[in-house]
Amino acid sequence: MPRVRLPGRSWRSTSGGSAVRVYIAGPMRGYPERNYPAFHRAVARMRALGHEVISPVEINHGPDDDGTKAPEHYVRNDLREVIECDGIALLAGWEQSTGARCEASIAITLGLAFFDAESAMRIEAPPLIQIRGGYECPVEMAPDATALQLRE
Repeated sequence: MPRVRLPGRSWRSTSGGSAVRVYIAGPMRGYPERNYPAFHRAVARMRALGHEVISPVEINHGPDDDGTKAPEHYVRNDLREVIECDGIALLAGWEQSTGARCEASIAITLGLAFFDAESAMRIEAPPLIQIRGGYECPVEMAPDATALQLRE
């Protein structure tokens, strides 16, 4: 398995190998079965390569969860996990998910490695992530680009 060298970070592995701790980020809301099949495939693929994998499906969405909690509840739990990881794997459509954009933004800030969740290959970090102010209260830059304003 090719090693991913992360600047300033030591290797983490539960098995003593060269595995890294990887968070799976992607969209859920509006997808059939909340996109769980895509998350499960990505988890299986990354674990088969020896990585320790953290999935929001596994940490937030147990058998009793019906998905009706506020999105912020899930994002708070997810961000706690992202900051403890060495890398993040992005599922297709992550750009349309406020939560995944937040997770990717944190990953960039922390210097985490980025992976394509489908291929498990290392990719470049996204060059620009626009978060838009959250789920319920989107914001945009004012025309003069000096202040934020609420979108109506």
